[in-house]
Amino acid sequence: TKESEFRYRGWWGHASLPEFADADDGSDLASGPRAYIEAITRRWMDPNGDGDPSDGVDGWRLDVADEIPVRFWREWNRLVRTINPESYTLAETWQPAGALIRDGEFSAAMNYSGFAMPVKGFFIDGQFNAAEFVERIEACRREIDPPRQCIMQNLVDSHDTPRLASMIVNAQTAPYADRTRADYDAQSTRDAHYRRDRPDESARRLQRMVVLFQMVYAGAPAIYYGDEAGMWGADDPCDRQPMVWPDRSYQPQRGGPDGKGGDPRPVTFDNLLFQFYRAACRLRRHLPALVRGDVKFLLHPNEARSFCLRRQDSDHNVWVLFNRSEAACRWILETGGDQPVYEIFTASGRPDEIMLRDRDGRAELTLPPREGVALLQRRQE
Repeated sequence: TKESEFRYRGWWGHASLPEFADADDGSDLASGPRAYIEAITRRWMDPNGDGDPSDGVDGWRLDVADEIPVRFWREWNRLVRTINPESYTLAETWQPAGALIRDGEFSAAMNYSGFAMPVKGFFIDGQFNAAEFVERIEACRREIDPPRQCIMQNLVDSHDTPRLASMIVNAQTAPYADRTRADYDAQSTRDAHYRRDRPDESARRLQRMVVLFQMVYAGAPAIYYGDEAGMWGADDPCDRQPMVWPDRSYQPQRGGPDGKGGDPRPVTFDNLLFQFYRAACRLRRHLPALVRGDVKFLLHPNEARSFCLRRQDSDHNVWVLFNRSEAACRWILETGGDQPVYEIFTASGRPDEIMLRDRDGRAELTLPPREGVALLQRRQE
């Protein structure tokens, strides 16, 4: 009966998600749940138990990993790697991830704190200047062991947040309540003031800058499905709408996160944006320096909202400059050596707007407002 019904304690009150019990001292899961999870792990990593994991899953994404005792994760990760030494384990946490990765022996984490939040503060809202942005993002990176820095999941949005395009359309201008998090995912997407507009070209220009930075910074870029197709949307459930495909027609979107209607907004596959994403991915794939090269930031001496990221390996120097301000800024880079410097990519897709002068080991260029540009130099042999 309702009066005597047995109830589990559920995660955040959700009865369908019963919480596993911890051991008496709180340092581990209780023995029953622990054995259950270990059996699940073996089942999915080596389904037929023959010692060959090729027919099993290659990795795990662990939801709210920081709400489980870290001792359990350490021993669980060791179990995973006895089954498949190449397995990838990804911890979900919205906090700085260095300690959880180190103590729990995860491969990497969803990089909300060390990537998504600083990116929102600088690129999306424009509330961080370049110096603060660089300080925050690099402090988080330095907490991670160098081999793991390259495989951190550098995401901007997910199934738990508004989509990137809608973050930009609703960029926050009021001072942050929590500057450490850049008020990430803190906006009420159900109030009457939340904009559900289809992103315009100005918003898309910022989106392309964000994507370029994802592709050139240390870590593994994570694109939330549909962002590359031009999808927009508020927080859950609007961020979880069906994928938009190029070969299908769609009715205009009217509803919003508050359940109310609105002006119809056409829904189409954005092929130009899709081609930009493809080109940005290709840039990263073809330049190993962007994957494993050294990382160095340079700040502009006069423009507080512009910076340069240099990635370097034994073959190439790659300079990627960003200007988040509303005015053009002039950069002078000491490139050194006799090898020429080439412009290879722009966030705007307008290379004609970049005037590059390269001579005597120095590259000079003027960067338009809201622009990113990548320069390439082959290193001397």
